[in-house]
Amino acid sequence: MSAQLLKSKNGDITHFEWLGKKIEQPVEMLQKMQDFTGLTGTFISWNAPFEVGRNKNIMSWMSQYINYLNYMNEHMFDLEVVFKKDYIDYRFHGRSSIKKVLPVLFPQCSYSDLEVQDGTMALDTWGRMVSYPNFIEDVEQIRIL
Repeated sequence: MSAQLLKSKNGDITHFEWLGKKIEQPVEMLQKMQDFTGLTGTFISWNAPFEVGRNKNIMSWMSQYINYLNYMNEHMFDLEVVFKKDYIDYRFHGRSSIKKVLPVLFPQCSYSDLEVQDGTMALDTWGRMVSYPNFIEDVEQIRIL
């Protein structure tokens, strides 16, 4: 899955997201991301070393996106670092994961309120959704979770 925001020179923000409908190489996702952002801007993530590592894995599978993924890795800002070094709160319980930080900053937002609790659960749910012909859950509802 990919989600991105693009801010134009006049300040307008455009949202882009993509979630695959079948198990395959993420060629369509990468092409749409590249079309959306080009080789411009900063890519903000939480836990950038993880994201950079995944991008490096993808480079070994799909060499046609090496320039784009290298640009992304070289222009990635790790938002988690702010909460490791500059904004520390006792309510984070010594951690900087988004699950600890988010409810402190935005009490109305919490992972505990979400049906999908973590990446493993998201991957499992998505895998069943795109693989099982008799998937009984509401696909459209799951796609927006």
